[in-house]
Amino acid sequence: MRFGSQLREITSGLAEVCCNIFQYFSKTNNMVAPECQLYVKYILLSLGLRRPIRGQNVTLKDVDRHVDGTYLCTADNGIGEPASARMVVTVEYPPEISTEKDVVRSTEGEMVELLCLVHGRPVPAVGWTHNGAALPDTHMDSEVDTPQDYAHDVYDAHTTQSHVSHRHTLTIQNITDVDFGSYMCIAENSHGVTNATIQLTGLPMSPMFTSSPNGEESHKYTLTWGTESLSPITEFVIKVRKSLTSPWQNTTVVTTPATWKVVTRTVDPSLAQEKNHLHYTMDFTLAELEVATDYTVVAKVKNKYGWSPLSEPFVFSTKKGNEAMAVLQSTNDATLTSTASLCRLSVIASVFFALWRSCCTWI
Repeated sequence: MRFGSQLREITSGLAEVCCNIFQYFSKTNNMVAPECQLYVKYILLSLGLRRPIRGQNVTLKDVDRHVDGTYLCTADNGIGEPASARMVVTVEYPPEISTEKDVVRSTEGEMVELLCLVHGRPVPAVGWTHNGAALPDTHMDSEVDTPQDYAHDVYDAHTTQSHVSHRHTLTIQNITDVDFGSYMCIAENSHGVTNATIQLTGLPMSPMFTSSPNGEESHKYTLTWGTESLSPITEFVIKVRKSLTSPWQNTTVVTTPATWKVVTRTVDPSLAQEKNHLHYTMDFTLAELEVATDYTVVAKVKNKYGWSPLSEPFVFSTKKGNEAMAVLQSTNDATLTSTASLCRLSVIASVFFALWRSCCTWI
C-alpha cells in the first residue's frame, strides 16, 4: 500500500490526501476487499475528532497551518497484519504575528522585554523598528538572520534581539526617555510580510473604578479606583455630573445631562503603593450630592511623564432606600408645591393686568 498522491506542500484552499490500496487474490481467485482507515496524527485531536476517518480519501478544507502533520493510512482485510503508510503534509503560509502585550509600561533605568510570537513557513525573517527607524540587528541566537533592509548603521548596545522557537524578544536595558514610543515587529517570508505594534510608555494606565455603583449615603459617595504606574502618581482629575433623569425620580420632564463638575487634586507623595509593583489604589469622597440620584464620573491620573488616558464612564447612585426615597418624595412635593404656587400667582397677575387694561380703555 502507498499514498496515491505525493502531497507535500500546500498553501491555501482545498487539499486531498489519498490512499492507494493493492488487493491480493487467493489461489481460489476469491478477492477480499480491505477496509481502509485514515488516521491523521496530531491533526484529528486538534480539530476535536476522536475517531479515525474511514475511506481512502480525506479532503482538507480551508487549509491553514493547523493541518500540518503526519497522515497515517491503515488497511486491513482480515488476512495477516494490517498494512500502513505515512505521509507528512507541510503547509506554507504568510507570517502571522501576535503580541504578549500591546502596551508595556516602564520608567527610566528599568529593563524591559517586548515579545512577539511569529509563525510562518518558510520561517520568516524578523526585524524591529522604533518610531519608524530600523533597529540594529543584534540577534545573539537567531536561527534566521534579519534582512539587510532592517540593519542599522550604529550599534546600540542597550537593545538586543533574540528568539527561541516562535518567541521573538527585543530587550531594552537601562531605559531612557528616548526609548519610549512605538515599536514594530516585522516578519517576512516568500508569501508575504506583516507586522505588529507595541507601545512602550511611562504614562499611567487609565483608571479602573472599583467602588460599588450603589452608594450607602444620601448626599456623599466615596469613589475608589486603581491604576498602574512605575513612576509616582502626582495628580488626578475627576469629572462628575448628574445622569439623565433617574427612574427613581417621579417627573415627566425630559432633561439633558448636566454640565461636568471638575475636581482636581494633587497626590501626597507618601501615598501607599504596593512595594515593587505597578499598582496604585486611590479614593476620593464626592460631597453635596442629591439623594437617590444617578451620576456619571470619569477620571485620569498623572505622573512625571504626563496624563493617563481618560477612564471609561462609571455610573453610581446615592442611597436609594425607603428613607432616602421619602426625602426625595418630600423634595419633589416641595418642588411641585412651589410650581403650583407660581402658577397661581401667574393667573392672579394675568387677571389683574386684564382688569387694569380694561379700566384704562374706559377712561
